[in-house]
Amino acid sequence: MTDTNEKIRSLFLTALMVFSVFAMTTGFVGSAAAANLDAGTFYSGQEVTFDVTTNNADYEVRTVDDSGDNDQVGSLRRTVNSGSNGIIEFELDDRLSEGDFVVQRSSTGDVVNLNDGTENPVGSNGLAASETFEVVRQDLTADFDDDSVGTSGDSAEVDFEISSDVRNGYAVNISSEDLDRDELADIFVNNANANVPSSATVITSSSQSGQLENVNNPTEFFEDTEKIQIVGDSEGDYTLDFTDINEGNYTIETNVTDTGASDSDTIEVEDTGDDEAAFADGVVTEERGDVANITIQLDNTDEATVQVGDKDDDNYYERVIESATCKAAGCGKCVQHNRDPAGRRFG
Repeated sequence: MTDTNEKIRSLFLTALMVFSVFAMTTGFVGSAAAANLDAGTFYSGQEVTFDVTTNNADYEVRTVDDSGDNDQVGSLRRTVNSGSNGIIEFELDDRLSEGDFVVQRSSTGDVVNLNDGTENPVGSNGLAASETFEVVRQDLTADFDDDSVGTSGDSAEVDFEISSDVRNGYAVNISSEDLDRDELADIFVNNANANVPSSATVITSSSQSGQLENVNNPTEFFEDTEKIQIVGDSEGDYTLDFTDINEGNYTIETNVTDTGASDSDTIEVEDTGDDEAAFADGVVTEERGDVANITIQLDNTDEATVQVGDKDDDNYYERVIESATCKAAGCGKCVQHNRDPAGRRFG
């Protein structure tokens, strides 16, 4: 009986351990991870964290005074505490939103080496590079290449660019008050001509919640039905496809997930119907051997194919691919002739 009880107890503890590990694993999905502070460049609005050698100690984040020949410790901007685990975490906002900074132990005046966590007095040559970090404000541009877009065919495509002068490799949230998540997913991913940079992944479904960046609660993120996220490196050129989106004006908001950088742009969606190509004149007549000018009316497209003649019936064949965009630009290579070698020359 004792052996049986021990086995049951062992199985219970094993199951408890498995469930505990599973709970911890799922608890970190989509969490907002703070950036590890080191002697580098960070961005206004980021959460940063680093380890120190002493628990429950007070530290001060101070400016770097570069007014003299050597960098020295400057004015106080924020006090922090290392807690019971020796970890300091704070946000780069308000008084820490821009500039060069140093972390100093309050009780000793020693400064923290941000690469290894050791603490040392300021040397005779001033602060070392490993003891300071820089904070800059991230800029962001996210805009359309055109003011309007159609709802079908080539006219439904529009270029969209996300860029920052001071940072690469950041995630963004995309939202609009007038478009739901399914419509945003169609525009950025699902519609036939939508295209995103190879470095970017668009998160449109809760099944992708494990890929979210800087999100504390994935459930709350997906409860907001007017938002998607682009992870990996969101910077680059996109082709958006507004096929079957209702006509109207739409503002797209783009927000970096871990800083205060944001931008917005508005585009007008016009109902353009289907792609159409037709002859401007019903009948074109020309003498044999002369050049016939045939005018094509294009609606909602920049390209059409015109076939003149039929090999079997007329013993000649001419196929012309005409690009209205190239023609307008004066490009002489925008007309492509595909003749049947066995046929006679036409025109």
